[in-house]
Amino acid sequence: INRFEQRITDLEKQKELLVEKQAQKPEPKGAFEEKLELALRFLSSPWKLWESEQIAVRRLVLKLALADRLYYCRNQGARTPDFSFPFKALAALETAGCSNGAVEKTRTSTGVTPQRPQRCASTNSATTARRR
Repeated sequence: INRFEQRITDLEKQKELLVEKQAQKPEPKGAFEEKLELALRFLSSPWKLWESEQIAVRRLVLKLALADRLYYCRNQGARTPDFSFPFKALAALETAGCSNGAVEKTRTSTGVTPQRPQRCASTNSATTARRR
């Protein structure tokens, strides 16, 4: 029982020291807006950083832009990379017909629903009247 009590007092002292160290820890430098500006500048044009020709900066661009390392196949060459989340989100916004995060629509609704393609009277059932 004495050993357990001694161990508990030692752990409590360590806890107090850690709380004290955490309280003395300085606040991170720079405001949130400054850090956000840097991140948005990178997302807007990662190519500018890539052109710096510094190997450390290029590695940083790869780490920020790709979720995993690049894979290379001897027979087929470089494989399709897995992009990080910010680039996937930007790609989803671009492909969804969004502009500045909002879906582009006209001011007035026409109320006309789009028509589905109709089947042609041919022997091939996959042929449609309207081709894409």
